[in-house]
Amino acid sequence: MEHPDSQSIQQLPDAGELTVSTSAASYTTPFEKNIARGFHSPSLEDVQVITASLEQPDRELVDLETEIAQTTAKLNALKKRRAHLLRHTTQGHAYIAPSPIRQLPTEILQLIFIEACTSYQRYEYDLPLDISWTCWKWRQVALATPAIWTNIYFGGHKWYHLFDVYARRSRGLPLSVKIKVPYQRRPSESDAGEWDEYEETYDYHVEIMVEVFSTYRRWRDVELHLGMEDLQLLDVCAFDSDLEKEGPLEELESVTLGIEGHDYLETEEIPCAFRRKHAPNLYSFDVVERPFN
Repeated sequence: MEHPDSQSIQQLPDAGELTVSTSAASYTTPFEKNIARGFHSPSLEDVQVITASLEQPDRELVDLETEIAQTTAKLNALKKRRAHLLRHTTQGHAYIAPSPIRQLPTEILQLIFIEACTSYQRYEYDLPLDISWTCWKWRQVALATPAIWTNIYFGGHKWYHLFDVYARRSRGLPLSVKIKVPYQRRPSESDAGEWDEYEETYDYHVEIMVEVFSTYRRWRDVELHLGMEDLQLLDVCAFDSDLEKEGPLEELESVTLGIEGHDYLETEEIPCAFRRKHAPNLYSFDVVERPFN
């Protein structure tokens, strides 16, 4: 018996007559009603008719995929060209546009950099680096302006390279230094493995701290947050006899100490460099509690 819908299937439009709406969701195929019913299989005659009617749409789909790929490649090439032209014109217009900052004399630019880098209201230790990375001219000005490198922070071994860079670029000028190093806790005597690791890392730690403390004669304002053992290392770098031989620390004006487990220091615990006879211009000396919170 012929299926009641076979006639409608046989009356499918030719491939050339098939049209698709601009919205794929709104297009209804001739097969949709039969698929939705789903309670019968097409007859052999239906299969032959439908197979023949799909040959041209299948070929057209292949052609369309090729055309889409070619169009997409062309669109991508146009977008890339547009990006190149946009960068070219943007930089060209920026170069010829009036720019007051580029017209400033180097001396004025240096004053601006110094004010920005040494203002305590904007105490940003990485600001000199940001300035030196902005452009070639700013880098040359920054490297020729040692005053912007005089605020130095040291927060542990990973900071040593930057500390050294700032110390060198400041070219002997007085320094405002903040050194914050967590207390190096000793392991228990019963744990030999931890002791070996501690001694190895502590030797390196001492080497780094001695290098950092070697700048002490240039300190103007110093803030130290250390363990007591690290504080005692300062006396390794600044023996009383060395201070008497080389003269007082004329630059030192302010000292803040935060020592792990100490809210005050005995006189003999104060490093030689911070005592009045060696720091005649020292006007501020503070010990703060709980420095590592």
